[in-house]
Amino acid sequence: MLWEPPNNEEELIPAHESNVKAWQEDRAYCFTIETIDTSEFIGRASIRKQKELKEWDLGFWIHPERQNNGYM
Repeated sequence: MLWEPPNNEEELIPAHESNVKAWQEDRAYCFTIETIDTSEFIGRASIRKQKELKEWDLGFWIHPERQNNGYM
């Protein structure tokens, strides 16, 4: 990852607010990835509009403990 994980829940608030604003402005959509059987969090996926290229891109992140299990 290109950034350090948060140290506490309060550090997640600005990122959450940014995600909500981007969704409302039709710029980006972020989704949580969970397991089907237990609904355990395993990662995130996002779709973002690239204004310069007039295209969309898709990105995802899977928790290191869940990688190499065929999720992505």
